[in-house]
Amino acid sequence: MAPVTAPGMKTVVVTGASRGLGLELARAYIDDRVKEENYAPRWQVVAVHRQHTDVIHGHDRERTDGIDVSKPDASNALGIVLAKYGPVDVLINNAAVCIGRECAVGNVDYRAWTRSFETNVFGAMRVLEAAL
Repeated sequence: MAPVTAPGMKTVVVTGASRGLGLELARAYIDDRVKEENYAPRWQVVAVHRQHTDVIHGHDRERTDGIDVSKPDASNALGIVLAKYGPVDVLINNAAVCIGRECAVGNVDYRAWTRSFETNVFGAMRVLEAAL
């Protein structure tokens, strides 16, 4: 299937786009506030959330299933989305979890550490693999 990206449009993928920095970065690209060497390209934004994934191009928005980067099938799921919307020009690998107090010496919660590694380390690699 040929990508549906309009000519001249670049694709940015932002993971962890449901709140915080990821959400604000996605909004910045959507609003064309991100400038690149004196011109503002039109950005197609793939905003990846656990609950859903939004693909925004121009004034159009398409919502697809969520992608949990901590899951082994994340690279396949994102790969399907990217096959439809074209190659990735910018990847902002922002999805992360914070384990907080569960990492204190003497109070190590190994399930929390495993969840952290699944998202923060392996999840980032899954997204990168899908983007290549």
